[in-house]
Amino acid sequence: MNRKTFLQNSALAMAGGMILPQLSIAGDLSSPKKLKNIGLQLFSLPLSLENDFEGTLSMIAAMGFKEIEIYGPYPFSAKSAKTRWREITPMLGFSGSGFFGLQKERFKAVFEANDLRIPAMHTDLD
Repeated sequence: MNRKTFLQNSALAMAGGMILPQLSIAGDLSSPKKLKNIGLQLFSLPLSLENDFEGTLSMIAAMGFKEIEIYGPYPFSAKSAKTRWREITPMLGFSGSGFFGLQKERFKAVFEANDLRIPAMHTDLD
């Protein structure tokens, strides 16, 4: 590449960066976009949830999480899903799941008290 070509390409690159700031690296770094809601899958904190469900949700909310994905089986899950869960819990080292022994009304109240939403749930399709 000769000097003339280098200068032309450099000028074009700089002009493009000024004309289309939304596509330039500097534009992306100067105005970072913030995520409104950050979610957490409860399966990532099984022992903490089993030992102190309400305290763990309070901690999660204090960390800034707004959305939660819960995991089953639940009281309404198919018998086969509950059986599979009982079979694998000895290998996992914990057994808490679903509503963690709470009635659905109390379960919902704990989430509401911590301003947490449940837009997703992991469940079996049986």
